[in-house]
Amino acid sequence: MAAVLLLALTVSSIELLVWLLALIGLFTVAGPLRPAPGRQAVESAEVDLLDRAGPDAEDHHRKRIALHTLVLGADHPETIAACNDLGAALGEYGRWKEATTILRATLKSAVRALGEEHEDTLSTRNGLAVALHSCGRTAEAERLLRTVLTARTTILGAQHPHTLSTRGNLATVLADQQRWAEAEEHLRVVLDIRLGRPESDGSLLANTRHNLAGVLARRAPNAESQLLYAQALRWRRDHLGADHPLTTATNRALVELLRSGTAGSTTPPFSPGPASSTRSG
Repeated sequence: MAAVLLLALTVSSIELLVWLLALIGLFTVAGPLRPAPGRQAVESAEVDLLDRAGPDAEDHHRKRIALHTLVLGADHPETIAACNDLGAALGEYGRWKEATTILRATLKSAVRALGEEHEDTLSTRNGLAVALHSCGRTAEAERLLRTVLTARTTILGAQHPHTLSTRGNLATVLADQQRWAEAEEHLRVVLDIRLGRPESDGSLLANTRHNLAGVLARRAPNAESQLLYAQALRWRRDHLGADHPLTTATNRALVELLRSGTAGSTTPPFSPGPASSTRSG
């Protein structure tokens, strides 16, 4: 009897040691586990971007996924978050088809583990919509974004940054379908709210101004579209630099708009600013 008890204790000790070694490996390779959803405020966009930036981001997130899956399980919120980060990284590399495949599977896990209206599930659905739109799947992207927008408006409120991000993404999808009036309506809501909040992120405000200017330029070029481009250009030049891709994109759009108004040429094509990341919104 004593021998059996000793054997059982030995096996338990070995299992505990293996689990602890795996956990140590997780901290060493991937950094500390992020707190479970709801235990602290949402990470800032700046920290989030720094966390996944760089050429080694894909490898970093794949290691996180493998270790989180081993220790916590495939449907654990931390594993889902790691999958979302990988999808975002792949999108930043322009590998949208791969991002779509990963985010579809992640959405199934999120719905199964967290439910349809959990914020992590909505974030995954928003990210999948961005990836689908980038792959040319505009109808499916629009359907997903409308679902997320309705849920976030109800749960978080119309003025929450995540709600505004989703509304802006929806406007971009609508504009790409040349549904200018609908796109303008959504972008004006976003712009009005962001202008009314002193703490608004300047880069997001510049994005909104750029996108609304593009929509207005397609509908009927006027002084407002020129002003919005100029305001976006001023912020981007001051904060990003004259040679930054976003600065040059806005400068080019403004120059083309001015030329179209003076030379009678066609209105420049709609050129949206960056859609919200698959992770952040």
